[in-house]
Amino acid sequence: MSEMPEARAQTGRDTHTRTSFVLLIGLSVVWGLNWPIMKIALADFEPLTFRTLCIGAGAIGLAAIARAAGLSLAVPRREWKWLILASVCNILGWNILVVYGLDMMAAGRSVILAYTMPLWGVILSAVFLHERLTRRRGLGLVLGLCGLAVLMGSDIVDLQATPVGALLVVGAAISWAAGTVTVKYAKLTIPTTVLTAWQMIIALGPVAILALIVDGGEPPTMNLWPTLAVVYNMVLAFNFSYWAWFRIVAEVPVGVAAISTLVIPVIGLLAGAALLGEAIGAQELIALVLVVCALATALIPQGFLAWQRSGR
Repeated sequence: MSEMPEARAQTGRDTHTRTSFVLLIGLSVVWGLNWPIMKIALADFEPLTFRTLCIGAGAIGLAAIARAAGLSLAVPRREWKWLILASVCNILGWNILVVYGLDMMAAGRSVILAYTMPLWGVILSAVFLHERLTRRRGLGLVLGLCGLAVLMGSDIVDLQATPVGALLVVGAAISWAAGTVTVKYAKLTIPTTVLTAWQMIIALGPVAILALIVDGGEPPTMNLWPTLAVVYNMVLAFNFSYWAWFRIVAEVPVGVAAISTLVIPVIGLLAGAALLGEAIGAQELIALVLVVCALATALIPQGFLAWQRSGR
């Protein structure tokens, strides 16, 4: 007997849930590792030159992937305004603000502030997308933000001594949240790979022009580890991670996607300890427990329910 339409639809939803979860793990690891790696890259590369190389590689790579997959790069006329707005928030605003903030602050503090993004994402999605703030999602958000607060600890005093860097990174977090909500609100019809490629193509020109003006066009020193850090960003942090993020956002509510990224600061701090020699103490361990609990609250029950309904 052939499978019922409802069963096939449920199987499709289960597959999307598992795929999104796997992509989320990969995305969290790549972006978490990237914070100390970016710090290494900025030792030799000027901020805007660094970002120009990364965005350029992402634009070329994702456009090539789209064409190889047989996807059209055409964009419906009504979607251009939303695509440009998403590019300004997700690529231009985020990348410029965060790279300058990171250059002014320690990597650990920067990643903590950057991933206040879930707070802004949940708030903006509630206002503009009318996504209901469920008890489970709200609890996950509270637990995750408590984890970030524990990570900050006594560093709050130090942040007050460098308000420009802190404000830049917080601005980057708000910009990213606004871009994510824009993509969901606009209900763009173009495929994820095409969407991401065009956002990078649109942002590339302004960033390259700013790099020539601000950085002066001088070539970087090109030492081994900073150069490898740039390559890591070009291939993984941009080509893979941006594609994965927008695919996840297309398949799950913004609030769930945003809360789930709270694990990235923990990975960033662990990577900072391994790559930059940063110490890990009781604050980091307590925060790790809180963030893992936030992820379990936001994601695991939903997955269990899906598996139970499908008979697994």
